[in-house]
Amino acid sequence: MAQREKKKLSKTKLSEAANVARAGIIMFERGDRMPSIHICKALADAMETPLSRLVKKAEDILKSS
Repeated sequence: MAQREKKKLSKTKLSEAANVARAGIIMFERGDRMPSIHICKALADAMETPLSRLVKKAEDILKSS
């Protein structure tokens, strides 16, 4: 969520750019579902962010919880 907000993308805009359902974006951000690596890549591309950065942030979140 922080990366999406940093890029000033709404959930709708991100879902359209990544070709992922908006409901999926919501579930990923809440932690209700885990995206596949293919979806992670699509989200990273849509946010113009390296996939490695998203993975690193996810690792940091998992370590702190």
